Amino acid sequence: AEKYLWFAGIECSTDERPVWSDTVDGVVAVMALRCDIVDILHELYGDCIKYSSPLLQTDDSDGRHLYIYNATDFAYFKLFDDRKLEFCEVLPTAGKDDILCHVERISQEFHLTKFVIRLAGDNCDEVLTLLKQYHKVEKCE
Repeated sequence: AEKYLWFAGIECSTDERPVWSDTVDGVVAVMALRCDIVDILHELYGDCIKYSSPLLQTDDSDGRHLYIYNATDFAYFKLFDDRKLEFCEVLPTAGKDDILCHVERISQEFHLTKFVIRLAGDNCDEVLTLLKQYHKVEKCE
């Protein structure tokens, strides 16, 4: 898991440890958590602990679309093509402009010309207003 994070450009700091989820539809979420948090969780729950991520949520929508879940300081981006996951990543955001920047980078990287953005999470109305100036966006809860 630590090597996978490293290959993805994410290094665990000295006070972090890699953890991972169970496989869900052929996908595993790998993440870095603080060692003290991992230790506390394992003290409380032992081997019963299960890690997860919003990145593991599946989508039953047809067509090519980018699902964005906006949280306070980061956003989850998942690109689907007819329910097949093509890309997923958690990226830092300081506001709606960062989300637009990430959307533009993803659309260039994956040569997206016709796609829908599905948006959920915090400050949806603000982000929706900005993204609608450039893309077709659906608000979802």
